[in-house]
Amino acid sequence: MIKSFSPSFTNEEWLREEALVEKKIAKLKSNKIEAPVFITVGSLQHNKNQQYILNAFKILNEQNFLFKLFIVGDGPLKDSYHKFINDNNLADKVVLTGKKTDVELKELYRQSDFIIQAPIAEGFGKVPIEGFCHGVVPILSATALAGEMIGNNHTRGYLFKLGEVNTLVSVIKKIELEQHKLPAMIQEGRIFVQKYTIDNWVGIFSKVLH
Repeated sequence: MIKSFSPSFTNEEWLREEALVEKKIAKLKSNKIEAPVFITVGSLQHNKNQQYILNAFKILNEQNFLFKLFIVGDGPLKDSYHKFINDNNLADKVVLTGKKTDVELKELYRQSDFIIQAPIAEGFGKVPIEGFCHGVVPILSATALAGEMIGNNHTRGYLFKLGEVNTLVSVIKKIELEQHKLPAMIQEGRIFVQKYTIDNWVGIFSKVLH
């Protein structure tokens, strides 16, 4: 068997995003992101660990860090997260979107600067791969294959270790100071993810089966 996942975009879709991503890169080169947009996607349950992300953004909000965070998905912890958001005055910055269709999710990716995923355990995550297609830079917890996805020298994104939540806070604040690195990261991510389209996935498995 080979290391892979079920992809969700074709070569044609990858090419269709090229112009939009180029516009994003050009904007980054000429203007600093003042209020970055983050997105996290997954079922609202313990392993996906959205509470860790919420804890980090609570601290960032208290430090007057400007941001928008979309939490996409549904699950048993929805009410708990909703209460946390309201109790900590985050409702104007954190949006629980619920489930989204593929079309709606792609539009949210296009609006976002960073994908932030904090699973306790995960294999080859599908969400960061989708984000790369749309020019979104991943910030990932250091699960088994996260390092491989962002590149050995962190050329495509950022890693953080789960534990003290200030670890993630520090990574986000570090990114704010090195936004000049983002255009190259986006381009590297696009190149990396081109081999993970549906078309290429089918081709690989056809070779394996024959």
